[in-house]
Amino acid sequence: MENTTTVYELKNNNRKRILEQLRFGALSRVELSKRVGLAKSSVTVLIGEMIKEGLIFEAGISNVNLADFPFFVSFE
Repeated sequence: MENTTTVYELKNNNRKRILEQLRFGALSRVELSKRVGLAKSSVTVLIGEMIKEGLIFEAGISNVNLADFPFFVSFE
C-alpha cells in the first residue's frame, strides 16, 4: 500500500505536535524544534502562521541565546 499522506495532512500533523508541546507552557522556537524533531526554519514558518491565525502569540524574550529565535511562544 502506498503512503497517501498529503502535504496538507503532514503540515497539520506538525502544527498539532507544536501545539501539544505548548500546552505545558511557553517555549522558544529552538526548544520546539528539538522537541518535535523539525528544522528550526519549519517551526518558524508554522509558528508564524499560527500567530497570524491567533492560535498562539509571542510571550516574551529569552535571555539565554539571543541568536536563536529568542522569542517564546505560548497559548496565553
